[in-house]
Amino acid sequence: MLNRLQDPRTIFFAPYLVVASIIAFVWLLRFEHKTWREAVSVLGSREVWLSQSTRLDAIYSLGYLFVMGVPIAAVESAVFFPCLKYMGQVLPMVMPEEWTLTVSPHFEALMATIVTMLSIDFSSYWAHRAMHCVPFLWNVHSVHHSAQHLTPLTTYRQHPIEPLFLNACRGFAAAIGLSFFHAVFVNATPVITVYGLGAGFFIYMFTTNLHHCTVPVRYPRCLRYGVVSPHIHQIHHSSDVSHHGRNFGVVFSIWDRIFGTYLDQKPGLGELSFGVDADNSGEPYGPRCVESHSLRASLLRPFTALEHSQRLITKNRRHPSSV
Repeated sequence: MLNRLQDPRTIFFAPYLVVASIIAFVWLLRFEHKTWREAVSVLGSREVWLSQSTRLDAIYSLGYLFVMGVPIAAVESAVFFPCLKYMGQVLPMVMPEEWTLTVSPHFEALMATIVTMLSIDFSSYWAHRAMHCVPFLWNVHSVHHSAQHLTPLTTYRQHPIEPLFLNACRGFAAAIGLSFFHAVFVNATPVITVYGLGAGFFIYMFTTNLHHCTVPVRYPRCLRYGVVSPHIHQIHHSSDVSHHGRNFGVVFSIWDRIFGTYLDQKPGLGELSFGVDADNSGEPYGPRCVESHSLRASLLRPFTALEHSQRLITKNRRHPSSV
């Protein structure tokens, strides 16, 4: 179990936890003007860590780590490798030979890493956006949004259907991106990896724990132009109707900016509330429905709530949200 927790492909890898904790702690001291004792109290809040919401986060995290790993990898591989093989056979036959280039293997590896990361993140943006627009997918994704307290464990608070859907999309996008890249750069140099992760995603993982956190860490403006700041994702989780349909990006903020879903505000510590609200009709296909933090209820939710969501599609199309 300890070996699994220290897998660099999970958020529990010790260096990730240490770096994120230091950043959050310094943020509390510097920008929230907390004392050391108060900062420790915020990060270790009993109200947060002993809540029913966090308990369900922990159950889903265990399932993600020890049950879902194999099916997720199987689905991603089942999409990625056949698509890569097929496109690798087709593209050389249709692309003009003069389009091909030969460059340094080191430069090609760097470019392949960047192209793959951009392809995966682009697909993550649209898959995430689809989960807020398609009734069945929203019912799946609402399990994640039902968390009333954000902790790093909330990262894995996902209905089993969600990571399968997301990783199928990511596998497809990575195959398409690499196929076109290798059709141009004929050496087909593989991406740069660290501990089995693409180098870019390995760097990103050092701060991913901040995206689901009680502390609204805000990157400098120069960084926010390119990457998703933790406070941006916390705004995405907000139960405030004016925040719905915003900030779908995972790593890069450019997709939200390009497609008009970017929202940047300056929430203070404790100003945002999270979870789903039965009286809230801000979602594109109907209100967010209250979750009971029951494992059984959350697993059944995509199917028990589908009929309700479908009834609201017509209503919301007749009376569209202003968001």
